[in-house]
Parts: sequence; structure tokens; C-alpha cells
Amino acid sequence: ADFYNHIGIIARGKTKGGASKKQRAPPRIINSPLVSQKPKAVGTGIVLSPQDLYANRCKQCELCIKQDCGACWSCRTNRKQPSCSRRAVCLQKMCLAIPDQQKEQPAKGLPPGFTFIFKRDKPSRHKTTRSYTAGLFISHSSYSIKTFRSIEAAVDFIPRLRNFNPNVIADFNRHIGVQTISNAIPSRRKRSPKAAPVPLSASAEEIPHGKACMTLEDLYDTRCGICENCRKDDCGQCSSCMSTGSSSRRQVCIQKMCCRVPTDQKAQRAIGLPSGWRFYFAEHVEPNGGYVNEPVPGLFVISKGGKKFRSVEAAARYMVGDRSEAVRKFYTYVGVLDRLEQDITQVVERPKKKSRTDKSALITDYSLIGRGVCFAWTDVSGQTKLLYGHVSPCDVDEDGRVPVDNFKVIFGPQSRSDVNSTRREGMPTVPEARIFPLPIILGGCISLEQQIGGACGSPLMGQVKNEYEFMNWVVPNWRKESTSPQSLPRLTLIVRGYRLELYVKQSTIPKAGYGVFVKCTSLMKRRDEPPMMPFELKAGELIDLGVYGPFRPSDVKRRAVFFAKNFIFSHKCEEWAFDGEMDNQIDITDDVTGDIHDEAKAHILAYVNESSDLDRVCVRAEYDAEGNVHYLLGHSHQCQGSFFVPVECDDEMEIFVNYLDSYEKVRVRKGYSFLPAGDKKDELLEEIANDDVEYVKEMNTSDAVDVEACVHFLAEFVLKDGFDSGNIVERTLIVAAVLQRRAKRLLASRDEDDPKVNMKKVFENSLNLVSLLLPKIHNEHGELKRLHAEGNVDKFLVHTLRTYFSAHEFSKLSDMRIF
Repeated sequence: ADFYNHIGIIARGKTKGGASKKQRAPPRIINSPLVSQKPKAVGTGIVLSPQDLYANRCKQCELCIKQDCGACWSCRTNRKQPSCSRRAVCLQKMCLAIPDQQKEQPAKGLPPGFTFIFKRDKPSRHKTTRSYTAGLFISHSSYSIKTFRSIEAAVDFIPRLRNFNPNVIADFNRHIGVQTISNAIPSRRKRSPKAAPVPLSASAEEIPHGKACMTLEDLYDTRCGICENCRKDDCGQCSSCMSTGSSSRRQVCIQKMCCRVPTDQKAQRAIGLPSGWRFYFAEHVEPNGGYVNEPVPGLFVISKGGKKFRSVEAAARYMVGDRSEAVRKFYTYVGVLDRLEQDITQVVERPKKKSRTDKSALITDYSLIGRGVCFAWTDVSGQTKLLYGHVSPCDVDEDGRVPVDNFKVIFGPQSRSDVNSTRREGMPTVPEARIFPLPIILGGCISLEQQIGGACGSPLMGQVKNEYEFMNWVVPNWRKESTSPQSLPRLTLIVRGYRLELYVKQSTIPKAGYGVFVKCTSLMKRRDEPPMMPFELKAGELIDLGVYGPFRPSDVKRRAVFFAKNFIFSHKCEEWAFDGEMDNQIDITDDVTGDIHDEAKAHILAYVNESSDLDRVCVRAEYDAEGNVHYLLGHSHQCQGSFFVPVECDDEMEIFVNYLDSYEKVRVRKGYSFLPAGDKKDELLEEIANDDVEYVKEMNTSDAVDVEACVHFLAEFVLKDGFDSGNIVERTLIVAAVLQRRAKRLLASRDEDDPKVNMKKVFENSLNLVSLLLPKIHNEHGELKRLHAEGNVDKFLVHTLRTYFSAHEFSKLSDMRIF
């Protein structure tokens, strides 16, 4: 009291000494010029409450002289408790004379550690209230570098905040008295309640039209009436204008979507485009430099993965099917078809003139030929391998053109020698040169560019990342394969400071058996930090999960040998097979049972399930430089967007692969199909029914090398333990009979002195093979034994086929003149 009397401040409020009720306890001065007290850091107990901020305000700065907002927590509390001894400052009127560290307030609705302040507004490059709230600054003690200017911007940057609090935006904006934009715009009539905004990555099935996003009626009710789009005249040609009067509520003109409504709320389904694609109209802004192909000003088209395009023509190259029809249907819906009819065909059909999106531009503009490449991958033993080379064009095709979809890479001799010296015995080697598809080539160039920077030529990453598909393999910094208590494989990877744990459990797909799930934790997070951002892989970045096959030398077979084995085991081996180099096939099944062998089952990649939903597919199969098949985790197509894995979350995510249309026959044979019922599926079923007949026809035309390889394989096959199943013995006898007859014909038509293949020895081996098989069949087939003893190869084949094939199949073989 003496001190305040000395400096001329009257103490008000009741004190301990029995002062008047009208007197108040003296305010606490924090940064008075008479007191040499330095502001302390946050967390030391000196952060001011809203009541202290009110008591210490200067009453002269531009925030203090503003009127109270009347909507924040402080203003609502002051109204509810007008007789409270201490008033709270309006949260939007934090005095500028008080240091920022002392007026930081906890952000309601956000995890602990997030704070906010209001201070003098600065010019911002943001134009919409979604990413910019005047004077607001949101920060976190652990992310001192990043400051957000609105809660919407914080949630967009850290999507996992919605898991902490689904209503984080509404709670925080209500706390500080800032209304969301859909509620801030004055309405002309009563509006229906809106749901929370939907992220742009949501699929069409996850967006209930009219609930999670605004309908055209809602957009009409919430228009501001003052922005550029609202002040335009109705087009009179779009779907809304043509249907006006047919509904009890009026719809907004599609080309007049209010600029002040957030894009994720006003985006509508793109009629005519693939499922999940959306569009919206925004304010038309002229580009700062250059030319932007924008046939419809203000139009934005959004793919399923969230990639934005300035026109439908730009998005058409990511679509499959009749693109011109899709564009016409969409432009009819938005009402611009009449003025663009002449330009649609020219743009969609892609004129032959050179453009940036033309693949031939990679050869000239980006100097792809001659560029250095680096390929990195993990081999079967878990060892990381690096291989360097340079890009070379492929040979000219039959039409005299250089293909732009595939390129040849010539490897450095020393680099190739180092890789081959570490391979396992009997496994594939790296040749002098190998042909790769364009995405692999671009990924190899970008990988080398990231290692040595500009020394490898002009930067390629920034020029192609938004125009072309590329695959940049990311090799884990550390990996460990182990076994769970249930004897199922596990895989642990460390990538970029994150720990990815892959394990096997029951799949989320009904009746699909086991599946592979992934969890992610951060190795850099402290205990007191809030939930981390998801682990992100940009489109084109793919983590190498390891080798799918081969695991041993016998897994690489000649294609004719694999077809014979697949026929013997009733076509179940093709489920686990991949095409190899030249005439080889990668087969990870056991030669005795036809099921996947134990060494392959010990690796987790064999348990990855297939999904027909391409939005859930995040694994793809590719070949390394040695010819091994790898599984890669991530998104390769730019329109898919980044791939995210939740961090520090109990939710687990199952990963899926898709083998596209080439695998459809296997799906149908296993009892499921991605094709709808119709002509295509019926044709596939008929093809499957004729597979045995077609195989016999193809085997009857095999060359000498294939016949020799098949006879050698079957001779070892029948001598293995476990070869006693009746069905397998009978199908093996069919193959042996066809090979025996084919070897005899090749022997009769070849020169006996031909050193390439000794057909006489091959024919003798085929006779011995049949001799080993006949004792294993039932005794009632004595006619086969008699014909074999007589050496009548032709009649033996006819009788074998007649015995083990149906009458319908035998009739087809007879029509094909197999015998």
C-alpha cells in the first residue's frame, strides 16, 4: 500500500487488513521499469493467466483499445460472472507491452504443450481464413520452428490431431471466439447443421453427400454475396441452373461456389469422372509467370489421392478408358461444354507435337541418355547392395523407333563385380546390361542425384516428380527378421528415425487367412511430447521390404519345366510364381507337394494379401538388378499422393498388394474374382476349363532343349520321397507320355551328330521315366503296361490320354491332331 501510494496508484478491493470492499488487491507488475526482473521461459510459473493479463494491460496499445470480441472464453465468463473480483482479458486483446513468453495460453482441444497468443497482425501470403486468422499464432514447445496462423492450418499439417480430439477445430475456435467460416457467413435462410470437414484424401464412399460436405443447396445458403464468384451472373447451363425450381431449396450455380467456403467443404463429386474424384470452383488468380492451361477459370479437379489439377484435360492422363467421353460428360454437368466442344478432342487425344508430358522429352530436355544411375536393394540374406551404371537407349524396334517406355542400363564393371562376388552360390548374377522400365530408371537417376547432388547433371527430381511415375527405392537403415511366439515371421525396419514393425495376424478380409500388419513408432520422440506426425513417404518413395523370391537355386526353373510341374499339381503352383528373365520362372513352391516351401514361409512377404480396392494397395512387386522379386511399400503413382503410417497409435494398418489383370485366372481358380459377372468372367472360366488341353497341345510342340529339361526334372521328381499320390502319379504319366512321343519325333527329324542336344539319350531317359511310373499306377491299367513293353509310343500316348482325360477333352485333342 505504501509503495502504490508513492507511485500514485489507488489500491482497490478487499485486502487482508480489512480494507473496503470497493478496494482491490494491487495488481502484480511483471515488467515494470522500476523492477529489474527479466522475463522467464515458459514453464517456470511466470506465465500469466487471463486475469493477470487484464490487470497488467497497458490500455494504450492497438490491441488494448479494441473492443472485446464477446465470443471468447474470457468474454463469456465475464458475462456469466459479472460480480467476480477479477476480470479476464479478452483472448483477442493480449497487451503488446507484455512479453510473448508470459502471455502464452494453453490451446484448448489440442494436446498438452500447444499454446497460442494474439499479437500485432502481420501481412500474410495466405488469402483464406482457413490457413490464416488475424493476429493468431499457435506453437508448441517442441516445434519452435513451426508456427501456425490458424487451427485449420495446424490440423492440415498434423492430421493426427483429429485422433486426439475429433472436434479440435470447433473446440479451439469457440475458446478464442473465432467462428468457423461456414458459421461466420451470414445466411439468407435457415441452414441445416453441417458435419465436420472431410479431408480431401477421403474416398467417395466415405463422403455421405450432403452431410460431411456441403450440398449445392447449402452452398447457396452460405454464400457471402461479396466475393468474385458470388457477384457473377448464373451461367444458366450447369446442372444446378437447369434444375432450378425442381427442388424445395434453391441450388447454387456450380460455377459460383463462394470463395470464402473451405475447399474441403464445397468440393462436389465430379460427374463423369472416376469414382472418388471431386471438383470445386475458386477465385481465378492469374499466374505470376508463364502460361497455365486453364480452359475453365477457377476450376480445380481433385483425384482420389488428393492431387489437384487446373483442368480436366490435365487430369485425363491419369484415367483409364474413354477420356474424351468422361470430359464431355463432366463439362456438360458444370455447364461449359458448348464453348469448349472444339477444344476437348484436341487436348484429350494428345497431339503429336512435343510437350513437357511427352516421354520423349525425357531424352532431349532432361538428357536422360547418358545419366548415371544408382540402384540399392536388400538381398536374401539382408545385406544392402549398391550398383552403379549409366542409361543407354534400347535397340530400335521393328518400326525403326526408339522405345521410350524402357531403357537399357549398362553397369560399371567394378560395381557389377563387387555385387556378384557377394551373391549366394547358385543364385542369379548381374549381367553387363539390363533393360528397366522408365519409373525404375527415373528412380535410379534421382537416387544418384540425392547422393552426389549436381555432379550427375542438371537436377532431375524437381522436373519429373509431378509429371512422371518414378520409383526411388528406400533401403532401410537397419532390419531384423524374427519369429513370433506363434511361429509366424516378423520383420522390424528402421527408416529415417522411425521403427516399422511388420507382423502376421488374422486378416481383416473375411476368409482370407493371415495378413501382414504394420505399426510405426518414432525413435526421436520424448515422453512429454504430443502425438507425432504420421510417418510419410512421398509419392515415388518406396521402402524395400526384402526379397519375395527366389530363395534357393531350385526356385529358378525353365518356363517349360514350371509349366510341367504346374500341370502335375493341378495349376496350384502358379499362385506363388513370377515371370523371370529370358525363359525362366521364379517358383517358390516345393517340388514334392506343390505348396509354398518352408524357406519362403519363413519370410513375412508370403503372407501379404491381395485387395481389389486400389486405394488400400500400398505394396507392389518389382525386380532388382539381379532379377529377384522384391516387395516395395509406398505409392509410386503421383495421383495416389503420399503414403502415411500412423505413429504412436494403437491402430494397426494392414498392407495389401494387387497383381492387376494378369492374376485374374488364379483368382478365379481359387474361388474369388475381381471381375463382375459377365462375358469376361465367363470367357475366363471357359479358358480355365481348357487349360489341360492347351497345355498338352503346347507341350507337343516343345523344342529339344525344353524336352531335355523336362525329362531331367521328372526323372528326379519321381524318385523323391513322398511321390505316391494317385492323382499326381497319373498327371505325371500324362506329361511323360507326351514328352516320350515328342522326343521320338525330334529324334527322327534331327541329325544324329547334332552336338546341341543328344536326343537319343533324351528319348531313352523318357522311356525309363515311363518305366518308373507304370508300377505306381493301378493294376487295372494293364493295357498301358503292354503298349509300353511293345514300344508303341504313339498308341501308348493315345491310350493314356483316353484313360485320364474326359471324352470331351479327348475329342478336342483329337481335333487338334495331337496324335
